[in-house]
Amino acid sequence: MYNLKYTVPFMDIDGNSYTVQILEKDGVSTPVELTGGKPAFTVDMNDEDFLYTPTRFSGATLKVVGSDYLQTLFSTDYQKFKVNLIKGSTIIWTGFITPEMYSQDYDNSLFELDIECISALSTLEYIDFKSEDVTISLLDLIKKCITESKGDYSGIYIPNTYSEPLSGLTISCGNFIDEDGKPENLKVCLEEVCKFLNWTVVEYNGNIYFIDVDYIKAGKTAYTRYDSAFTPTSVTLSNPITIQNIQSKGNNNKLSILGGYNKSVIIASDYEVPDNYLFPDSDFEDGEKIKYDEYTIKEKDDKTYRYMRNWYKATDFRPYMYSFNSTTRQFTESDTLDSYSFDNPIPIDSLYGCFQTSTESFDNNEKPKDLSFEDEFLIKLNTIDEAGNTNYLTASKLDETVKLNGSQPLPVITTKKYNNIVITSDSVLALNFSIAWIKQLNGIRAAVNNITDNTYNDLYDLVGGVETTKNNYYVPVSLSIGNLYYNGTDWTSTATKFNVPLEIAKTTKLTWDFINVKDEFDYTSGVGLSGYKINIPTLLAGELKLVIYCPQRYYVSTAEGGAAYGQGVTRLQSFIPTHCIIKGLELNSGSPYNPLKVDIQEDTKYENVVNESYINPLDDVTFKITSKNDSGLSFSKVIYNNGILDKLTSNIDLTAHKPEEYMIKRIVDQYSEPKIKLTQIIKPDVLPYSIITDSYLSGKSFLFTGGSIDYEDNRLEGNMIEIK
Repeated sequence: MYNLKYTVPFMDIDGNSYTVQILEKDGVSTPVELTGGKPAFTVDMNDEDFLYTPTRFSGATLKVVGSDYLQTLFSTDYQKFKVNLIKGSTIIWTGFITPEMYSQDYDNSLFELDIECISALSTLEYIDFKSEDVTISLLDLIKKCITESKGDYSGIYIPNTYSEPLSGLTISCGNFIDEDGKPENLKVCLEEVCKFLNWTVVEYNGNIYFIDVDYIKAGKTAYTRYDSAFTPTSVTLSNPITIQNIQSKGNNNKLSILGGYNKSVIIASDYEVPDNYLFPDSDFEDGEKIKYDEYTIKEKDDKTYRYMRNWYKATDFRPYMYSFNSTTRQFTESDTLDSYSFDNPIPIDSLYGCFQTSTESFDNNEKPKDLSFEDEFLIKLNTIDEAGNTNYLTASKLDETVKLNGSQPLPVITTKKYNNIVITSDSVLALNFSIAWIKQLNGIRAAVNNITDNTYNDLYDLVGGVETTKNNYYVPVSLSIGNLYYNGTDWTSTATKFNVPLEIAKTTKLTWDFINVKDEFDYTSGVGLSGYKINIPTLLAGELKLVIYCPQRYYVSTAEGGAAYGQGVTRLQSFIPTHCIIKGLELNSGSPYNPLKVDIQEDTKYENVVNESYINPLDDVTFKITSKNDSGLSFSKVIYNNGILDKLTSNIDLTAHKPEEYMIKRIVDQYSEPKIKLTQIIKPDVLPYSIITDSYLSGKSFLFTGGSIDYEDNRLEGNMIEIK
């Protein structure tokens, strides 16, 4: 809430009454009237010569005469003291005092104090983008910027340039948050919207105008006006005016020639989703080490191996841990590892579930020069008896372990943070990892005694040598994006899990091998992807949540190994795994091979010659909001009708254009030849959308592009640039 603190009344040369109001946020003082200096209030607008500059904001200087330094007006908050210029009863400029910026004459007890101000939209530079939503429409982004500026604007005028409604053009909010989590400021957000739409946002006479140069030049006058409550109405804006019909306020008028450009380059700076955004990298060493094990063991190849294992506190992941009640046969989620350290060891004998570890192993007689630890999720399984299977002869050899009430597998791996994502049907997801079962911790594999035939296929043979049996080996997983869950084939609103199959072959050894996820990809389904394929049939938006549940376990008893298959009790020695290991866990995105797609590693560039005879290059224009191109999954692409926007249909020429290419076309049309620039000192009767003509320049049209206004003298020194 802003409350009035000071007023500065003055009159202009034509007898019009003005009042400058200074309002304080959360102020409680009684208003005090101050005396204005000469001139009391002036405004300087951005007068850059480039017609397609995205913003034309302004600053102002308020002069006050007195003996008070008014030091209470100067703070570090850019929106602490609001300044409104009122003509009659209408606000015609709104902004704020610039923090810690003032100057004064220090020679006399009575002095003139200059108070520097910036327009309300200019303060957006100091306000970060914030949103709890996954996506935001371009219209809502404009509204957010105007609301956060806290300016007292009378109206917002938006041209009906495109057939597609701004409310239907959406973009990921992640586009305005960098990889380090730092948000973009709202001024940049507003600039990027304007660049994408080829517009310029202007503050003038207490209103906000979104100016489309070519829309105005084409004689288009249809706009949508939004009031302070953002209620829309359709309006017509038209103000043709001849310079000679405006009262002159000086004789320092100028005519200049602006050269054209030889080339225009638009860079679509795609903010591609980082590789570890969907699912983090397993950089466990970033966490605190809380346990270390080292031991040697003789493996079945008669070699003695040294094993090293580090245990870490959780980093980006949330490993689930459980305690078990042997009476109720129920698991209860246990505490995290935050309280454990080297001095307070992990009670690994009493905890079940997942631990973050890294391991190294080598032949103890061939010690390496360097050590290379590999990150692994170590999952402790419950015993067969705890799972409720006591009859090894009749029980199934396939057991979903770590069960809740003996029926559902419990989660063991997810992430601490779920990131928002927007993904379309152009993409596909790939889930990949490897898994191994072990019988004890003092070895990275199970030690299987008395097996002399190293080619013996324990897994394949023990399930009867039936090829189709390998499809029964899987890991339960749940994946959701927003409020939709993947069920293995489709996306549904019902919470569910699906099974990720493992790659089982005749040579697979359960007691020795890491087993990979069955690879379902080739170049026709996803270039460069491996693992389990997850199709995206339509646009999905929201938090991406991936949860790995306790893997299925294979086991066989001594009696089963002998009686059922006649191999004798020495074959597997009652191999009942106590732990499993998951490594290489990743979730990636990609797309099928497209022979027309350009494999790009850099930003997409659009360029065209404007006029080769000129030597003056136009600075590259970078779009951080982009249309469809060949880049991968990104935050920067605009979404429309559940897909990535390719083109916008212009009501200027009734043709669909890519926004980046449309900007180039506009620049070519406007700057292939030199332009005339007029500097006129006149009464401020022109408007940002006025088509201005000059009686002495037949056939030429001009647009007001900024300048300075002295309100006490009722004088504008303004720039008018020719539009073609």
